Amino acid sequence: MDADGDSGAEETAGLFVDPPGFYAPTVPARTISYTRASGEVLTLQLPPQHSLLCLDGLSVAELGAGAGLPSLLAATTARAVVTTDYPDAPLLAALAANAAAVPTTAPITVVGLRWGDAPAAAALVDEHGPFDVVLMADLVSNHGAHAKLLSTLEVLVGGPTGGGVGVVAYGHHRVACVDADEAFFTTAADAGWHVGGGAVIRCAPMFADDPGFGGCGGGYSAVRAGR
Repeated sequence: MDADGDSGAEETAGLFVDPPGFYAPTVPARTISYTRASGEVLTLQLPPQHSLLCLDGLSVAELGAGAGLPSLLAATTARAVVTTDYPDAPLLAALAANAAAVPTTAPITVVGLRWGDAPAAAALVDEHGPFDVVLMADLVSNHGAHAKLLSTLEVLVGGPTGGGVGVVAYGHHRVACVDADEAFFTTAADAGWHVGGGAVIRCAPMFADDPGFGGCGGGYSAVRAGR
């Protein structure tokens, strides 16, 4: 403060104001529809998409997609989506049927991919990547596969300097396995990945007689390539 009592506010005005475009724009709420085999139409109301995970114009891959819901949602704003799961014909057929049934703005490619199969992952990168974002939902409970997941992720984002990010969403299936689930992030950090930018959600155990502490839930985190 100077002799006239001026705090210097005019000099610092705008100093802490984020520049235009610093945050990704909010995508308005929208709906997508899906027609079931029975003919029933399901309409999902998607909330506004904020800057935590903006996929606008990005290339996206998903590991262990299952029914493919994260991929389907990603394809409403991403540039292109490659959704993968174990190379089992019935599994991939169901995934492809879901991808074909839901209207999206981005093309969705369905591919069989074993975690840890570096040549197959590299072939995906040659054709579609490297990927800006790799989605991994409900996979960290596969404790024996953590290293394979991370090695596949590294290939998909273009290697240690690729600049891509893996977004990991997870739920603890059993309280007794919380530490084993979250060891994924320790393994990632020990291997040189930058881990962070997420949140942990706690809730009651799924089973009343499940041993362990009283709060169990899950969360999401970002695993960014970098050495």
